[in-house]
Amino acid sequence: MKILNQVQEDEVIAEFLLAEINSDRFKEGILNALRDHDLNLLIKPNLNDQTENKIRRDILGQTRGYGRNTDLFE
Repeated sequence: MKILNQVQEDEVIAEFLLAEINSDRFKEGILNALRDHDLNLLIKPNLNDQTENKIRRDILGQTRGYGRNTDLFE
């Protein structure tokens, strides 16, 4: 394996949620957690906006246990 570049945690979270929003299995949970926010938060993330990054982090926490040491991220 060759490492091409480093990515930041916020970018990983954004990509993870984008994949989940396209998943039949996880889409509903993501949309429920996103209910008070615009879908563009996931489709066109602004990684320089710390408020957006926090919202995405919270959504991943609610739906998959990120930052809570539960579910997938136990």
